[in-house]
Amino acid sequence: MHMHMLMYKIIFAQVIGKLVEGYQSMTPMLRKVEEAICGTNGGRCPKLAAYYAHWERAIFHALNALVLRGMRSMTAMLSNSTDELQRGSPLFKVCQHTLSVLDMLLELLLLTILE
Repeated sequence: MHMHMLMYKIIFAQVIGKLVEGYQSMTPMLRKVEEAICGTNGGRCPKLAAYYAHWERAIFHALNALVLRGMRSMTAMLSNSTDELQRGSPLFKVCQHTLSVLDMLLELLLLTILE
């Protein structure tokens, strides 16, 4: 079970890394647009202030929607009342597990990769 959590953390870190790369790649693209339109590439062209504001708002609203969707999903999952999952019952069970030396070494290796 512990290895599953570590794998989840690795996948989560990879997804976040890709999102950050995408966000950071926007600045050079926006500057190329500015250079093509205004002949400058400083990111402060007054003619494009509304354009930059538009993309800033669009990114903010997209991130806001992602957070809200995640919160709604979590709320629905926690308050779901079905035959299998009664309201207030746990979503998972923690079992006692003895780690082998190999499991501990893999865990240390994965933790150092994540840091």
